[in-house]
Amino acid sequence: MRCTKSSFSESRVPFILLFTLVFSFILAACGDPTPTPLSLPDPKVLAKQSADELYAVKFVHFLVDIKQGEVPIVTGISFRRAEGDYVKPDSYKATLRVSLALGQVEATTVALGTEQWILVKGLSDKWQSLPDGVGFKASELFDSQRGLGAIVQKAQNLSIAGTETVDSAECWKLSGTIQGKELETFTAGTLNNSDVNFDIWVSKSDTLLRQAILKEVTQDPAKGVTWQMNFSKFNEAVTVQRPAGV
Repeated sequence: MRCTKSSFSESRVPFILLFTLVFSFILAACGDPTPTPLSLPDPKVLAKQSADELYAVKFVHFLVDIKQGEVPIVTGISFRRAEGDYVKPDSYKATLRVSLALGQVEATTVALGTEQWILVKGLSDKWQSLPDGVGFKASELFDSQRGLGAIVQKAQNLSIAGTETVDSAECWKLSGTIQGKELETFTAGTLNNSDVNFDIWVSKSDTLLRQAILKEVTQDPAKGVTWQMNFSKFNEAVTVQRPAGV
């Protein structure tokens, strides 16, 4: 009996060793169960890269939407939304939405260099020429000195806030603050006296700027102005032509 018991105990040892080896191989095949920390890019470097890519774009589709608050253009008229196509360096066409005393109306605008025209639906059947300095100026968004890319690089407390998907592109989300006066060129001076919190979304694959949200800092968050800008169809060629009859 003692001999039989000894044989049974000895027979268990190779089995335990074999189980341990197999289990070790399984763990090795599955990889280290401890997740590897995500390597984050330098936010300042990423902001510079996104600005450079934006300046290099020759064609881009844009959407500028006032999500909250009012952006007065002239007395009694407020800007609400613009969507269109920009052709470098200073041509674009866009559909605008503005608020009047009687409600919101849509308009179409076309710009070629320093010339700009507008057609307001329901109010006029003819294109009207706009004087220099008046109207929506898409080219100012992409200006290398005063545009969106430039002000992103002037941000304070810039940090990586996470990752999100915008327009099917996986993006780094950057957050920071900036003085409203830095945004004067393309926000009609509406944020000049405020600090502005902003978030931008930069594509991981090509460092192109996909989205930006600018939010005015106020004591009552419900009263601040919020701008949202989206960019897509990078370098998909479009043609901007002078409106017929002008």
